[in-house]
Amino acid sequence: MYKKLLIVILLFLHSFALFAQEQLRELFSDPSVKEASAKYKPKSKNAPVYVRLPLIDDFSDYAGYPKESLWMDNSTFVNQKYSYLPPTTGVLTFDALDATGALYSQAAPNRTFAADTLTSQYIRLDSVFTPNPKKLEIADSIYLSFYFQPGGGAGKMWERSGLTPGFSDSLVLEFYNPVDSVWEWAWSQHGIPVDSIIQETDWGFKYVLIPILKDEYLSNQFQFRFRNFCSLNDQNYKPGFLGNCDQWHIDYVRLDKGRNYKDTAYKDVTFTNYALSFLEKYQAMPFIQYNKDELKESVQMYIANLDSARSFSWYHYDVFYNGEWMSRYDGGFNDIDPFFPTHQYQTFPYHANPAVNNMVFSDPMLNESIYTIRHVVKISADGTTSDFRPQNDTLEFAQVFSNYYAYDDGSAENGYGLSSQTGVALIAYKYALNVQDTLSSVEIYFNSTYNNGNILPFYLTIWNDNNGVPGKVIYRSKDILYPEFKGLDKYNRYVLDQPMLVKGAIYIGIEQINTNFINIGFDRNNDASSNIFYNIGTGWKNTVYSGALMMRPYFGWKGAIIGIETVPQPPKFTIYPNPASDFIHLNWNSHALSAEKFEVRIYNMLGQVVWQSKTTSNTINVSNLPNGIYSFCIIDKKNRIQYSRQLIISR
Repeated sequence: MYKKLLIVILLFLHSFALFAQEQLRELFSDPSVKEASAKYKPKSKNAPVYVRLPLIDDFSDYAGYPKESLWMDNSTFVNQKYSYLPPTTGVLTFDALDATGALYSQAAPNRTFAADTLTSQYIRLDSVFTPNPKKLEIADSIYLSFYFQPGGGAGKMWERSGLTPGFSDSLVLEFYNPVDSVWEWAWSQHGIPVDSIIQETDWGFKYVLIPILKDEYLSNQFQFRFRNFCSLNDQNYKPGFLGNCDQWHIDYVRLDKGRNYKDTAYKDVTFTNYALSFLEKYQAMPFIQYNKDELKESVQMYIANLDSARSFSWYHYDVFYNGEWMSRYDGGFNDIDPFFPTHQYQTFPYHANPAVNNMVFSDPMLNESIYTIRHVVKISADGTTSDFRPQNDTLEFAQVFSNYYAYDDGSAENGYGLSSQTGVALIAYKYALNVQDTLSSVEIYFNSTYNNGNILPFYLTIWNDNNGVPGKVIYRSKDILYPEFKGLDKYNRYVLDQPMLVKGAIYIGIEQINTNFINIGFDRNNDASSNIFYNIGTGWKNTVYSGALMMRPYFGWKGAIIGIETVPQPPKFTIYPNPASDFIHLNWNSHALSAEKFEVRIYNMLGQVVWQSKTTSNTINVSNLPNGIYSFCIIDKKNRIQYSRQLIISR
């Protein structure tokens, strides 16, 4: 687990005064970093790392802390989703949080303070070693280059992520002088909005190229470092509102010899986005709810040619089912124009908008499945043509079919909630079921807040549909419930008092008893805003914010069975026929069923045991069970589900 960007969105615009009770907030700290910091072990000072030229990192093939082979610090973090149109997939982000995920101790309102630092390992600027060893000289034309972007995003204000650095904030680059043992200023940029860079470059990033001109730097002890300086403004100076701010992103850092001031091109065909879900609306969904209508017709891929000349590009994606290769989409070869100076991505439709084959996933799916979708772009299919950075040529997405719906990707960039003066604060989230199912629980991700300020009482509530808005309450929890933060990406599960059959459109949500801001996780990378509704006493309204609430409905036996611990292991048996009518047969795949260790249970979709036995017989009579979907489970002596299969009874 690594440090993630925690974003401030304070949209107090006059044009949205009508919606002042619906708010997005920054997150005070990032507990994921606290978890990671205990595992992080920086390089020992007694074992320094020496990097030979070239030093290159475009942050495309990993996430979390910067690579220890290149960088010393762990206060910045690598991610794929927080910048606006980067040069390659993945950037490194600076912000106002320390390595533990909390605001820096020196942070205070109306005061600029030093925040994150990214320091290179020792760099061998004294010599080159290949192809012929020699001493480096200034005449060897050594340059450091990188792209940078201030935080804050671009586009419509209610769709932006991040907080723009103020004019007094800055991003600074320094070189270490080993002779004088001092850090020396090399470059800096004061805070500006992304829009200013777009006006200047017609793109969201700006390129910086700096020569190494001092003999003192030509040492095996040379280093460079980036630092950002932040400030908190008055509007954040409230209990629980002090939060992350003043982000910067950098990409494609390169230090090498034999360059010049026009050296801006790379023989590199690269992805610049992250991999997307193949489902039209969801990041994950229940396998029994899936049908081909849920698929997108195509996905958007951003592919750029960073060279100064046209290049070939070959694109394809492969689909793997539970780790085994299943199918391939081959987009073939096509020319791709240079990204600079027009900032044009690949337009060839078979690369830019590859079709999603409606047979890409098994139909029907009878079990939980994970499909890995791996996108690849290359200059040549056989690999004979060299690409400058092959690391940025591959993207992956895990398409999950389980027992829950998810609009969100599991990452909270904001906190969503209501501040009502009317005594009414209702939040509802729409899900449309394709077939009738059993709603058993709801998972909600609540952000960790300063002094636990969002531990506020609420009822878990379910509504039916009334012409596209929440209608009648069909469920309200008997007990008053409270938010609970369980750690990074760990949702809090609220089990319904009694599982309930639902069909069509339903709305899951909360009815607050205290109408202060409750701070539910809000994912800014996926837009489910058309399904988010709130009511503060003036009727149901649709949210104005783009994003997805981190609130997921769970269905079937897994959410309904209480007191049975699940051991996540791959099934080691099969049952047939499936669907079945009268008898099923158990094939234990060379493992013997022991009555002393195991028993068999069949659960219905309400989580009720409808058949159980400690028999070792491989034939089971199910003729008394009505048509429906069941879970066939192997239970051990510790009352844990060891293995399970879905069973369908159909006559």
